[in-house]
Amino acid sequence: MTKLPTITLKFWRIDASGLLICLGVTALAYFAGLEPLWQRYNEFTDQQNDVELKRQHVTLSAASLASMHRKLGVLQQELNDNPTQL
Repeated sequence: MTKLPTITLKFWRIDASGLLICLGVTALAYFAGLEPLWQRYNEFTDQQNDVELKRQHVTLSAASLASMHRKLGVLQQELNDNPTQL
C-alpha cells in the first residue's frame, strides 16, 4: 500500500499540467470563438429592436398622414361648398 501514494504523488504534476492545458484551451476557445459570436448576437438583437421601433414609427406616421389627407379632403370639400369666394 505504500507504493500507491508514491505513484499518485509522482503523477500529480502531469495531472496538473493536463488540467492547465485543458483550461487554457477552453479559455482560448471562449475568447477566440464564443465571445465574438456572443457580441455579434447582441448587435443583431439590437438591430432587430431598432428595426421594430422604426417599423412602429412608420406605421404611426402613415396613419397620421392618412388622417391629415382625410381632413384636407373634408376642408377642400367645405371650401368648394361654401358660396363665399376668397
